[in-house]
Amino acid sequence: MTLFEVLLVAIYSLSMSVSAGLMFSVLVTPGRGRINIIFALFCFSLMCWSFAGFIRTLPGSIDPEPGTGIKLIASFMVFHLISYFVFIATLLHDRQEGWRRNAAAGTAVALVALFLIWSGQVFQFGAGDGYSLHPAGVLLALLAVLSLGYALYGLYTRADQRAAWLRVPALLIWLAYATDLAPGLLPLPLDLVLNSVAAIWMGATVLRLRVFNPLRDLNQELQASNHSLRRVIQELEAEKRRVDSLNNQLEVANRYRTEFMATMSHELRTPLNSIIGYSELLSSGMYGSLTAEQQNRLDRIYRNGTHLAELINAILDLNNLEAGRLDVSRSAVNVIDIARTALNEVEPRAVARGLRVAYDFPADRLLLQGEPLRLHQIFASLLDNAVKFTPQGSIRLRLSPALVRHGVCASFPLPATGWLEDGAWVIIQVIDTGIGIAPDEQTRIFERYIQIDATATREYGGVGLGLTIARRLVEMHGGRMWLKSSPAAGSTFFVALPAIAESAPV
Repeated sequence: MTLFEVLLVAIYSLSMSVSAGLMFSVLVTPGRGRINIIFALFCFSLMCWSFAGFIRTLPGSIDPEPGTGIKLIASFMVFHLISYFVFIATLLHDRQEGWRRNAAAGTAVALVALFLIWSGQVFQFGAGDGYSLHPAGVLLALLAVLSLGYALYGLYTRADQRAAWLRVPALLIWLAYATDLAPGLLPLPLDLVLNSVAAIWMGATVLRLRVFNPLRDLNQELQASNHSLRRVIQELEAEKRRVDSLNNQLEVANRYRTEFMATMSHELRTPLNSIIGYSELLSSGMYGSLTAEQQNRLDRIYRNGTHLAELINAILDLNNLEAGRLDVSRSAVNVIDIARTALNEVEPRAVARGLRVAYDFPADRLLLQGEPLRLHQIFASLLDNAVKFTPQGSIRLRLSPALVRHGVCASFPLPATGWLEDGAWVIIQVIDTGIGIAPDEQTRIFERYIQIDATATREYGGVGLGLTIARRLVEMHGGRMWLKSSPAAGSTFFVALPAIAESAPV
């Protein structure tokens, strides 16, 4: 092979490698679209063009007919030109009629060119591998250069970023086809070299559009998201500081409230105890006999004073509970004794209202760890609540041991599986036939100062603290409180307290 032939083989081989690599690169990029496929066809035509030139240059290559290799190269050049115009139109999303007419005219010229090439009216072959262009071939080359020039002009007159990306490769392709009009440059693969460089530039444009630009946009979105996230974090930190400040203010206000309530309770109870005490002394006749009317008024003073003292004690207890200053000192106590004492205290008021009082206590003792005074307060609150809201009928106090295993009690139905922890429990039930509570109000009945029926509460009295304090005391003993009730059908309040093991059934 001559040095010139070796150079041609190298150029064709390099062009094939470049076009094949570009074709593979754009086909495997993520988000592959129509533009990738069209550019892959553009590279495929360039690769076929290079391959045909490579085969023709190899020593000993035999054309089936004279000039077959040149005709193949020319056909691939036509295909390459068509794919180039389609690529431009697709990349620019151009819908102008001028570009459409240009694309249609280019396709028609390409079809005519293919016919003229294979009918032998383009090339004139001489001895050996020499060839030249017929007038028809010169005309076709001139039409190709004019079409490329028109496309180049359109790209340079558009103020479009994508058009700017295509201006340099368009100029290279125009120069490539313009060299074919120079007879001295026709045998040289200068057009192939320029087209290969243009293909590399266009491939970079496709990769920038399909890979680098989306990555840049994604990076910008991530930066914007990070900025927004930092701003949200700063706002959250500012909100946290504000909440901490409010919490500190609330703690100070709560401490002042606690101190105020303690002071006021003491200041109120001191004169109130004097009123109650002197009322008792006057009623006993220590200061002389009283008329029936005077005795009636003293009884009212005593009852109202006692009721007011109970309210003050309830408010003070709730205040101590919320402040965490109410401790429970636990010891082993027989809850039956405490229940009987509380029932004896409330029975006179119940009988006075015409209510029947009953109880169900087991024969054996029921032991649990608790503070007798606070346990008595629980019974007193529940029984007083039952008497207060039962106009007629009866109240019943029931105590029973229970053993919970795997969240289930065989002797007593629990509201749900796992309601109580496994172990021994004492179940307290206070049952009345009173006014009852609607289902949608039962979750609020244990809230402080809540009075479900304001008119009924005004009739029966109270400020809505008894059940609240009772439930807090039950929870301080490690127990739970719940109820079952319906309007006009009475209520049943349940209290479950952890028992000492000997209280549990076997």
